[in-house]
Amino acid sequence: MHEQWLHDCGERIVIAELQGYLFFGTAHRLLCGLHARLAEGDIRSIEFVVLDFRLVTGMDSAATASFLRFLRYLDATQTQLVLTTMAPPLQHVWTRELGAETAATQCQLFPTLDQGLAWCEEALLMDGETGWGVAAPDVAPPPQPSVATFLAMVQASLAQSATLEAPSDLVPLQTRLTRLTVHTGDLVVKEGARLDGIFYIEEGELMAQTKSTDGRKVVMRRMQQGAIFGEISLYTTGYASADVVARQSGTLTHLSRQALRELEASAPLPAIAIHRLVARDLSRKLIQSTRGLGILKR
Repeated sequence: MHEQWLHDCGERIVIAELQGYLFFGTAHRLLCGLHARLAEGDIRSIEFVVLDFRLVTGMDSAATASFLRFLRYLDATQTQLVLTTMAPPLQHVWTRELGAETAATQCQLFPTLDQGLAWCEEALLMDGETGWGVAAPDVAPPPQPSVATFLAMVQASLAQSATLEAPSDLVPLQTRLTRLTVHTGDLVVKEGARLDGIFYIEEGELMAQTKSTDGRKVVMRRMQQGAIFGEISLYTTGYASADVVARQSGTLTHLSRQALRELEASAPLPAIAIHRLVARDLSRKLIQSTRGLGILKR
């Protein structure tokens, strides 16, 4: 699915994490290293260079001039430059030295590295060669394969552990699951709202999206049938970092924190199976977030 395809083309994104105060010498060394890295990876196969400024304390005009030359090099090779976590003072220097038009049209700027990577991944997914692009109006989207229900996933997890004694073991879970029907465009989770439990996509497709600093919509993640989201809310009282919107109509299964606590007290075996499923899903996402991207540090 989406995740597997992104895993296969991860080398098309290169990341550099910048540190400290950037002046001409440090910027020159960094960009020489990037030139070498791009040459090793075959610049024709690299579509995005992401520069993360989270640990940068300042930057002078000479350093910006080096970045401008690097930007021209990327433009000549049709490689997109993406800047992330750039503090307002750095943005001011960048825009002043490069010019507002160049800064706005030849770079993509995002407040966090995750958002910048999400934008790159979305661009890759929308590439016509992937088959995941937006279908023409008269072309039906490819059918999605059937997936197991949340209840079936828990049952399979129990069976693997040889702990399922009878089908009735799942009744306490079944009675605590809420089934939700969503339609295209529905707002399922609002950014900033407190999350309560996990959601499992039985049918349809959802996307997590937020806005960049200049108000543009940024798609953080696409989620298809069989995907789980909201896992962190089982263990924290955190808030949603993005809107979750239905991209296609479908059906969700929801399990609240309170329902899980009740299961832990009255039916611990299904509760343990759910925790295992969540741990496996979180581990998979962690592995994906660190997949084969070239990370350079000055």
